[in-house]
Amino acid sequence: AMRDEDGKMIKNAHIIGTMKRVLKLLYHKIRPIFVFDGATPALKLRTLRNRRNQHEKNETSKRVTAQKLLLAKLKQHAVSKRILKLTETLPKSQCVDDATQPYASTFDPCVNKSNGQQALSNDSVENQIS
Repeated sequence: AMRDEDGKMIKNAHIIGTMKRVLKLLYHKIRPIFVFDGATPALKLRTLRNRRNQHEKNETSKRVTAQKLLLAKLKQHAVSKRILKLTETLPKSQCVDDATQPYASTFDPCVNKSNGQQALSNDSVENQIS
């Protein structure tokens, strides 16, 4: 038995003793083999079950998040197609003049980015969409 100077049992003495013996075997170049008999302890079964449940929750959460991202991307694509379609049908007179507003195309979400032309102002797009 492993005891301290006062004669009291050392905490985790069984683990310390086992580790000292294993280290001594390894020092002498002897590779120990450990065999565990019997049923799986309840604590380990509970831990494995909790890990499996957590893994399933994470997979479900990933799937839901991926669906939300896909839906948002599809909505964004549909809106941009609708805006592009509206910009092609409106007359050129409703477009913002770049000469008087040099940064209008930078901040205007209604600018047709695909061909670099400014399409129309914010007010006219909002009126067309509604």
